[in-house]
Amino acid sequence: MKLYIHNPYSNTTVTEDYVDTIKCAFHAAGYETERIQTLVKMPKGNDASVLVVANADATRARRLGYSRVYLWVQGIIPEESYMRNSSRLRSFILSRIEKKGLKSADFTFLVSHAMHTHFKDKYGMNLEDFYVMPCFNSHIDEKRFMHTDKYKNNLFLYAGGLDAWQCFDETVALYKRIEDEVPNATLRVLTKNREAAERVIRAHGVRSYSIDFRPLECMPEELEAAKFGFSLRRSHPVNHVSTPTKLSSYVSCGVIPIYSKYVKDFASISAGMKYAVASDEEDGYGIERIVELCRADIAPLAVLEEYRSRYGEYYSKDYHIKEISKIIEKR
Repeated sequence: MKLYIHNPYSNTTVTEDYVDTIKCAFHAAGYETERIQTLVKMPKGNDASVLVVANADATRARRLGYSRVYLWVQGIIPEESYMRNSSRLRSFILSRIEKKGLKSADFTFLVSHAMHTHFKDKYGMNLEDFYVMPCFNSHIDEKRFMHTDKYKNNLFLYAGGLDAWQCFDETVALYKRIEDEVPNATLRVLTKNREAAERVIRAHGVRSYSIDFRPLECMPEELEAAKFGFSLRRSHPVNHVSTPTKLSSYVSCGVIPIYSKYVKDFASISAGMKYAVASDEEDGYGIERIVELCRADIAPLAVLEEYRSRYGEYYSKDYHIKEISKIIEKR
């Protein structure tokens, strides 16, 4: 048995990691895999499976006669496009392409359960053959939890760009409120847009902060020193279905996430946790809970135990390979 992998696009590391996980699962199920740059016409009666990463490619693969079409869906493209361009016509066309792609696929890989609900509500499609695996680029690294004074120093980290959807202004405003309650708090911002970040921070009157940019390979060193990490988002369908890799990076190094409930799957899996803080307007942005954790005597092993329990499988490549391979074998 053979699986062709059609991914000819310039992709991020996250995409490559996701596709590689699926490839490993097919290997575990007894398949050979081969990467291809072009989808070709298949002979009748063929037994060729293909994995594609674009909705239009799923429709094309079905038309070209591949026996089984597997589609990975990373995001909701029409809504992402409208967020950037505000073009209803473009969003309408992309929705037509998306719906056709979903209908053409025999099996769909989704990044969240919220995404499955989104497609059901939008298109009236109850995708029955699907698997949910979040986007992530890290696994739990025990030694990062044990960094000297990690949970004694109230270091708050923001890592990322300053686009409006990343809520940097809201993040700094929230940190300022924390700083007013916690005198030894410090904000560390890692971004390429240093001057713009400086302007926002000064506008909010933040006292203790640092701004820098670090390449991706240096991020674990930054994360192991941080106690808290911000990942705020607004209520929007794109955010509802997303699984930000930033959150997996925080969790992997024992950084307590301060997150929005609008990232629905992460909020669901993190509900009721001691060392994760939901920060939304109706609950006072979690200020009381954050201040409580700033003043608490936190044992690194307690954080590690809770994160392994909640996120150990969710952010585990080995776990997802095993689960996907079981499904492939049954099919």
